[in-house]
Amino acid sequence: MLRGLRAQQLGKTRVPVFLSTTRILSTSAKLLSNQSKVTADVTPAVSEKANIAYTPFKDFSDDLRQFFLMRFLQFPNLAKKFADLSVALIDRGGLIKQATEAMISPLTKTFSAGATASAAVNKAQQVLSKGGPQLALDYAKEMVFKPEERESVYHETTKLLDEISKTSLLYVPIKLTAFFSPESLEKLSRNEILSEEEEKQMAIERLRLFQVVEKASQCGKIIFVDQEYPTQKKAIFQISQRLMQHFNTHRPVVYTTIQATDLECADLVKQLVTDSSIKFPGIKLVNGAYVNWAHRNHCGDMMQSSKMASFVAYVTIAKYCLRNKISLYMGTHNIVLEKLIDKTAQLFNVPKEKYVKGQLFGFATKNPQTAYSIFGPGSDCVAYALRRVIEGAGSHTAASSPVMNDEAISAMMKRLDLGEVLSEEDIDLIAKAARFNVQDARVDIARENVRAHFKSGRSNLM
Repeated sequence: MLRGLRAQQLGKTRVPVFLSTTRILSTSAKLLSNQSKVTADVTPAVSEKANIAYTPFKDFSDDLRQFFLMRFLQFPNLAKKFADLSVALIDRGGLIKQATEAMISPLTKTFSAGATASAAVNKAQQVLSKGGPQLALDYAKEMVFKPEERESVYHETTKLLDEISKTSLLYVPIKLTAFFSPESLEKLSRNEILSEEEEKQMAIERLRLFQVVEKASQCGKIIFVDQEYPTQKKAIFQISQRLMQHFNTHRPVVYTTIQATDLECADLVKQLVTDSSIKFPGIKLVNGAYVNWAHRNHCGDMMQSSKMASFVAYVTIAKYCLRNKISLYMGTHNIVLEKLIDKTAQLFNVPKEKYVKGQLFGFATKNPQTAYSIFGPGSDCVAYALRRVIEGAGSHTAASSPVMNDEAISAMMKRLDLGEVLSEEDIDLIAKAARFNVQDARVDIARENVRAHFKSGRSNLM
C-alpha cells in the first residue's frame, strides 16, 4: 500500500524532483498543450490573462510542481482518496508515519511560508519585496487538545508578533481551537456549564489571548479570528465579539469571520453592527469550509441549501458592509464573484483600507492583495494540507442544485433582512459564479507560469 502511495505521489507532485529533465520537458509540453475547458458564459471573466496571472515562482521546478498539483486537484474524488489514505498511514505512527509525511511534505511548499515564525516572516517580506501579496501568516495549529500544546501556540504567536512588529506585514490569523480546549468551545456553544477545572483553564487561556491581541493592537497589526467547525461557532463568535468590544475602539484591530454557508450569517453581522460597544466592527467574509463535514456530522441543517444560496448571502453581506463603510476583508477565489463586489465598492467609493481582498497563497486565481500562508513544523503543515484536501473535495456535494428561481431568491433576501436589493444583473452574475470552476482557473494560471519559463529561457535545464 505504501509503495502504491509512493508511486502516486511521484507521479503527481514530485515530478520535478525525481524525473529526468527529458521526461519533465516532454511531460509538461504535452500537458501544457491541453487547454482547460471553461464554460462559455464565464469565459470573459477568466480570459484576461494579463489581469489575473499570478506571480510565478522563481524556480522552474516549483512552478512545474505547482502545475502538476493543480491538475491533480481537478480530480477531487481521487485527491480525497489520496488524502484519506495518507491520513490512515500517518495515524499508524512510527516509520510509516515518517515516510508518508516525507513524501507529502512537497505539497506544503505551495502554500507554506516556513517551519518557524522567523522563516515565515522572512519569506513574507521576500514575497512583498518582489511585488507579491501581503501574506497573512497562519500558524498551522488547530483542534489542539493538550493544554501544554496550546501554551506553545500562544508563545509561537507572540514570537510571530515580535517578528513582524517592525515590518510592514499586517495580518495575523488565529484559530481559537488552538488557544482554547475544543471540547470547552463545543460545550459553550451548546450553552453547557464548564467544570471547575475547565473554567480555570479557560481563564488562563483567555488571558493569553487578550495579551496576544493587546500586542497586535500596540504594534498596529490586525488579528483575524477564523471560524472553524459549526459545533464551535457560537463560542468562537462570542469570544471574537468580546475582543472587538475591548480593542476595536479606535480602529478595527480584530476581524471576526462570517461564513456565507452558515444559515445564521446575516444575523451574526447584525449582532456586530448593532453592538454599541463595538466602535469599529471588522468582518472577514468567506464562503466557508466544513460544509461536507457538517452534512456528514448531522449539522447540515445549519448550512445553506446550495452553492448559489451561499453566494447570494455572500454578495448581500458584502454589499451591506460596503454601503455602511464597515471594514471588510473579502476572501474568495471566485473571480466572477469578486468582480461583482468590486463594482459595488466602486459605486460607494469605499476607501481602500475598508475593502481588502485575499486568497490562499499558492492557490490563487489572480494576483491578490493579500494571501493566507501557513507556517509551522512539517508534520503540522502536512496534516493541515490533508484536512483541506479532504474537506475541499467536492464542496457542496451534499447540497442541492445551484439553480435558484426568483421566488427562492426573494424568500432568501427576506430571511437575510439586511435591506439590500439584488438586481437582475447581480443574480445573473451570482449564477455564473456558482457555475465557475475555480480549479480550472488555477490550472490555467499554473500553465501560464510554466510557459513563461519556456518563453523567457528560465527553464534552461538541458
